[in-house]
This record gives sequence, structure tokens and C-alpha cells, in this order.
Amino acid sequence: MPNDLSHSPMPPLPDRLRETASLDRKTAAWCDRAEELARDPAMTAAQAAGALAHLARLGQEVAARRLVLTRPLGRRMDEIRGWFAPLEDRIKAARSALSEAAVLVTPQAPHPDDLIEDEHRTDVTALAEGPETHRCTVAIHRAALDLEALRPYFTDHALKTAVARHGMATGQAPLSGVRQVDVVAGATLAVTVEGQAWTPGREG
Repeated sequence: MPNDLSHSPMPPLPDRLRETASLDRKTAAWCDRAEELARDPAMTAAQAAGALAHLARLGQEVAARRLVLTRPLGRRMDEIRGWFAPLEDRIKAARSALSEAAVLVTPQAPHPDDLIEDEHRTDVTALAEGPETHRCTVAIHRAALDLEALRPYFTDHALKTAVARHGMATGQAPLSGVRQVDVVAGATLAVTVEGQAWTPGREG
């Protein structure tokens, strides 16, 4: 019997993907041409720019087709998220309210009558000496932040994002620690991050 999460059946995946066969052939052909051009020592900047522009349009065509095929799945996921969202929001709001109130409470040993064991708290003995506390960050001041101390903890993604935004805001102005090259319009180059990043279990 249909329920609140029922939905119309979708065609089998192979049938829906069969319509993309022409895109598959087109992608293979143009990627082969681009790779052949990349190996040609006589390639000109104009040839590279033209091929890159075509690949960009092809990428847009592929993405558009993918969205058409996945949109029904997206609607289904939205239905499921919509059902769970109120529950998760309610729990989040309750935790937030209680956490903010707890900041004003001075930790102290609980009264024996308060040590009620339930399914979510079984280690009553450990609580007898008082609740465990930990320090939480509640605010970050950009101007005063010690970025040097944080340097090892930035992820590669965070560094790439920050450098990219700096480039957009400054017109790709030179930046210490960043190597830049001039390329034709439409070119996309992989960005590498050098230097060891922090990993759990390793100091600084």
C-alpha cells in the first residue's frame, strides 16, 4: 500500500542511459582529438583555445543530460530529507538551547538523586565526581587570528579555495607561496599543494 514516501516507478537505468549513447560517442571522439592535439608539438594557442571551448560546451551538454536523468532521484531524496528534517532540526534546537544554557552553569558534582541511569547513559559511576567538561570555540576574530599557528591544519581544499578567491578579488595579483602561469582562455590546470599537512595523531 502506498505511504507518504511512495513514488512513481522509474524506467530501468540501462533504458534511460541508452539515450546517452550519442553523447558517449561524441565525448570519446572529442577527447581523443584533444589528447592528440595536446601531444602535437606544433599546436598553436588558437587551436588549443578552440578545442578547450568545444570541450567546455560538450561538458555542459553532458551535465545537462545528467541532470535530466537524476532529477527524479533528487525529488525522491528531497522527500526523504523532508521527512527527517523536522526531527533533526528539533534535536539540533534542543541541543543548542541546552548547550547555551550550560555555558552559564558552574560544573559541580551532581546530587545522588540526579544520577538516573537510562539507555543513553550507562556510566553512572564516572558521573559521580561531576560532569566531564571540554572547551568549545564560540567565536573567531579574523583580524586577530594567528594564521601562522593554523597553517599546518588547513586542508588542501581550503587553501585552493582561499587562493582562488584571492585571485578573483585581485585579478590574479602575485601571492607569496603561489606559482602562476599564463594559459589560453578555457584552460584548467590541476593545482598541487606542497608541504606536509597535519594528520590526526601527528603533532603540529
